[in-house]
Amino acid sequence: MAGVILGLAHILPGLEVPNFPDALLFAFIVAIMNAIIVPILIIITFPITVATIGFFALLINIFIFWMASLVSYGIHITNFWGAFWGGILTLLASMIVNYLLIERPPKPPQDFDE
Repeated sequence: MAGVILGLAHILPGLEVPNFPDALLFAFIVAIMNAIIVPILIIITFPITVATIGFFALLINIFIFWMASLVSYGIHITNFWGAFWGGILTLLASMIVNYLLIERPPKPPQDFDE
């Protein structure tokens, strides 16, 4: 994920990442916040999330991305759009990586009766 964040810094104008170690620390902080803070926020904001058909969960992800930039050293988000697109694109990259790494059950053997 640190590579994705470092790559996004070259594309997004509102996201500044000076080097790979800072991106690695930022990715670690985002992972810790996703493990601890996000489940609490999802439970608290469940009615709002249902009412907005899941859109509010995306705003929670953007908020976590922005909060992690405040905690980490070296990463600066200069405007809302940097946090918005950074949060969305890292979410999409995470979904793709999770899909590729998930273990799927093997396909059953096919019987060809002739």
